Amino acid sequence: MSKTIYDSVCPKCGSDNWYQYDTDETEFSFDGTGHYYIDCHCSDCNNEWRQYYKFKYVITEEWNDESTY
Repeated sequence: MSKTIYDSVCPKCGSDNWYQYDTDETEFSFDGTGHYYIDCHCSDCNNEWRQYYKFKYVITEEWNDESTY
């Protein structure tokens, strides 16, 4: 089963009515894995927590633009 960030729920009340208010850390490793740590707020119970994700990724396209440097 493939999970997305939006499948998460508040750990205090179980609500899916939450939002991300800050990104603590995002890292992409050369081996196709990474992690994503975000700070969240529940609109229903006002709980705040840090959500941790580990993921695998696949690069689907690559390009560069030398004119931007």
